Amino acid sequence: MDPLCLDPLQDGHVHTLYSDGSASAEQMVRAAVARGLVSLAVTDHMPLPEPRRYAMDIERIGAYRRELSGLRDAYRGRITVHRGLELDYLPEEDRWCREMAAMGWDRLVGSVHRLRTDGGTWLINGHRGEFARAVAEGFGGSARRLVEAYFATLRRLIRSGLCDVVGHFDVVKKHLAGRADFDEAQPWYRDAVERTLEAVAAAGPAVEINTGGLFQPAAAPYPSPWIVEACRRRRIPLVLGSDAHRPDRVGAGFVRVTGRAAGEQRPPSTAGTGSCRDAARESQGPPENDPGLVADPAAGVPGRGAGSGSSPPVPARRASAGK
Repeated sequence: MDPLCLDPLQDGHVHTLYSDGSASAEQMVRAAVARGLVSLAVTDHMPLPEPRRYAMDIERIGAYRRELSGLRDAYRGRITVHRGLELDYLPEEDRWCREMAAMGWDRLVGSVHRLRTDGGTWLINGHRGEFARAVAEGFGGSARRLVEAYFATLRRLIRSGLCDVVGHFDVVKKHLAGRADFDEAQPWYRDAVERTLEAVAAAGPAVEINTGGLFQPAAAPYPSPWIVEACRRRRIPLVLGSDAHRPDRVGAGFVRVTGRAAGEQRPPSTAGTGSCRDAARESQGPPENDPGLVADPAAGVPGRGAGSGSSPPVPARRASAGK
């Protein structure tokens, strides 16, 4: 049994036209089938209290849920389609996030995309100019202050118990490469990561290896390999997510991070037999991948549109509340 649940035939994080993707939900499902995947979780960005270019419109969440339920039924026997949502957490919006989560989902990916200060709300994994403004205007020119605020917010999300999976754990590094004031080897950064992993280990969600970073300025998965190894030491479950926003990116990068391609012999996994958390316990004996978050608003962004197989590699802790 693989306690880390790294199965290259399961993609646990993709987006569609309902939020900032460039393809319909069915187009993403078809791409997953063509790639030989057995499981796909569609996890569009949740609606937000105030409009953001990458977020789902609140009026469309009912249609989103119905369409995913229909696709689950239509593709039964070819691929397992999971109805998911990516939470965009801020402590000040905790109640809103809980209302979104309470609707009932197969998978909830918890992420931090924004930070709030007295000076406003700052998007920290959008385009480079937005990040630079966040550092300069929101955090007094200090990348360290922004990074520490990011991990503090991520720890709040983890301790909230809202998510099944922690999304793009260290996405804050996206625009930090080459800065004189940042190095992943710095003790303060290692400490922030270690404290956040302690929170993960205590709360129990899985950590996503997000291959979308390979196609972004970071040119590396989220999280960095040394963080993945730290997860392994703690027996923290790991799952794969492409964070694909277009069909050709579904499952992209999985071979690179696992060394296995679709069609190769699969390792023993927890699919259909239990959760990653159960497995971990037992084992202890553009880069325009993300157009809504990457693209400069001034340049325009894509418009928003209207099985047998494996079980989710993380526990489905919430019963779906209808369609």
